[in-house]
Amino acid sequence: MIVVSEGWFQTGLILLMCLLLAGSLIIVRRKLRRSKKQVAGKKEAAATFLTCVMVVTLYFAISLSFPRAFYADLLLSESKTQLITRESMRYMSFSPVFKLYVIERGPIIRPAQEMSVSIETNDYTPLYTYAKKYEHIVRSDQSIDMQAYVDAVIVPELAKLDDESLTLTELKTALPHHTFTFIENMDVEGGDGDE
Repeated sequence: MIVVSEGWFQTGLILLMCLLLAGSLIIVRRKLRRSKKQVAGKKEAAATFLTCVMVVTLYFAISLSFPRAFYADLLLSESKTQLITRESMRYMSFSPVFKLYVIERGPIIRPAQEMSVSIETNDYTPLYTYAKKYEHIVRSDQSIDMQAYVDAVIVPELAKLDDESLTLTELKTALPHHTFTFIENMDVEGGDGDE
């Protein structure tokens, strides 16, 4: 997986497009001047304009084809997990790369045993494997829907915990890449509305 800052990506892409534009314009002008017919200035201007339009379109096509990740997002690939440390970065890989937004990396709360359970993920390798196998948790931008993952993988295990067919130790053994913290439900009693 190659990860490049947005600034370097845009600078390299603009330099590449400038070189492509210069080369294309030179080739177009030489071809037009070598043709057997006399080329009018309007035809040369039209060819130059169309070449510029093609290069600008190519710039936007290439820019949009490289995915973007933002600060504190997590990129998951087959071989490594990379935390984004800058404001905006572009990435590329020949194998599938999944993105986990920073907002979804925090603890997820679910009910179990008349309490609330805070679920935190410590190791993302099993998550990558699951997302590659079951694409229903992967969004169109290749980000992983952690809520869907928790509902598909962890909630059934918590239900077994409620049914007492599974102990807490067995749950921690079955899902070692997650940390479970049980929190007592606090019932907040409201006033009667009189002040």
